Amino acid sequence: MSSQVKKESRGFRCNNPGNIVITPARWIGKVTPNTDGRFEQFDTMEHGLRCMLIVLRTYIKTRKLDTIEKIIPVYAPSVENDVETYIQVVSLLSGFQRDAVIGFNYEDMRRLVMAMVYHENGRALPQGVFDKAWSMLFKKTDKEAS
Repeated sequence: MSSQVKKESRGFRCNNPGNIVITPARWIGKVTPNTDGRFEQFDTMEHGLRCMLIVLRTYIKTRKLDTIEKIIPVYAPSVENDVETYIQVVSLLSGFQRDAVIGFNYEDMRRLVMAMVYHENGRALPQGVFDKAWSMLFKKTDKEAS
């Protein structure tokens, strides 16, 4: 019986489990120069997930995109994603109804992010990555533009 090694998803290869596209932002842990050409690359998975959490925080707190059906079309536009399927999968995996209000708090973000990362990469985050990324959110730096 032959064994096949499953190719790692692009998001995991880039330590960017949310598949955040390249921006001018100076994210903590951002790899420069970028060798991917489309998606941000980070030193660690935690740095990449922290970036995703900051994007979601902006959506929820500043842009008032606070439900799955409001977040997903902006996060994963229809020009490159099946938005309806994405919404359905994230709703199912997170346990949130598509129109349920999601707060920027540990439990809601854990549920949402775990579901989005699974949809983006076809697998779950490694153990402990979410907790470390969440704790990194609260460490201040003046070097990062977000």
